[in-house]
Amino acid sequence: MSGGSSWRIPVPPKTNELLSSWLIRAARRYACTPSDFTHYVWGSNPSWTRDLDRWASISAIATLNHRLRGDVREATSTSLRSFCERLGSPPPGPGITPGILAVGVYHRLRNRYGLQYCPQCLFEDQEPYFRRDWRLAHVWICTRHGCVLRDCCPSCESPIAPHRATFLQVEKCWECDSSLLVTSPAASDQEVSAHAHIQLFWQTNSIGAGKAIASFPDWLAATRRLYATLASTNPGQLMLKNALTAISHPRSSTEPSHPLFELGRVEDRGRLLTAIVSMTHDWPSTFLRLAKGVGLRRNQLITFSHSSITSCLMSVAKMLPLESRKPRRKQKKAPAYLRMSTADARQRIDLSAAIARRIASLPSAPSKHRSEEV
Repeated sequence: MSGGSSWRIPVPPKTNELLSSWLIRAARRYACTPSDFTHYVWGSNPSWTRDLDRWASISAIATLNHRLRGDVREATSTSLRSFCERLGSPPPGPGITPGILAVGVYHRLRNRYGLQYCPQCLFEDQEPYFRRDWRLAHVWICTRHGCVLRDCCPSCESPIAPHRATFLQVEKCWECDSSLLVTSPAASDQEVSAHAHIQLFWQTNSIGAGKAIASFPDWLAATRRLYATLASTNPGQLMLKNALTAISHPRSSTEPSHPLFELGRVEDRGRLLTAIVSMTHDWPSTFLRLAKGVGLRRNQLITFSHSSITSCLMSVAKMLPLESRKPRRKQKKAPAYLRMSTADARQRIDLSAAIARRIASLPSAPSKHRSEEV
């Protein structure tokens, strides 16, 4: 399996397949480990110690596609790079890419729950593989089966890492070797409707909130900000956090597990996104009713508004009451030396220095021994 020519066994990518999933299937077909396989393809460059789905370059994917004799367009689409422009995110680099779930790479381990999957999809696949859309933060439901996606092993709750599975059986947990095909609970009708709305926004890049229209990147920026506020432990945001919690999900006091949207668990993201869609469905009637019910003030909402989509919020903020402030208590007058002006203080300092210089210039008194001799 060396040289620049195509290899004997073709392994083309499947529809909507993730790059790492494609590599794992190819490694299994060629009876080698994923590490050895990527070494044969790309040489000694590190592969599985980084998020391949985000980091792989176009030239690296072209080399892989040439070896495995796949379609160029389908091969290029396996990477998450093409999502960055639609999400309004910068090219993949160190840290978090807004809108794309983070897997938490630590050497060859995965510490975060950034790879979701649908158990029924994997079960029905003739050759199980992971979809590219399952790495998007605004996706939490399988549109084919209507169930909530899983982001961990149902037995030991370890993050999904198919490249470490025994014999590369991606339908089994790499940690406890249990089956990942345990049926996931069905999503509620409200969740399915909200998810369908967001997917329509994602396809059209246009989001309507009443008469206002915003792009998907603007909506994502506001969603990330709201998610961070709900998970914040900052005392200064406590009142706003309580108000937003009541507005977004009044029947639950559960907070997101992490302040970053891309590091949130599937249940947290689904709950928040469903609430956001329900608030914007008949904007701004529902939002105003709930906001006034929890005592949200105009000042708090304006402080929260930092992204361009919040121009919708800015117009609604004018309909909320201002924050009433208690009158300040009258303070007692400070002592005279504390109320001294700067000019007076300088004058006193100069006078003290003049007196000191005058005393130093006076002749010294005769000593005791000299008077006794006389």
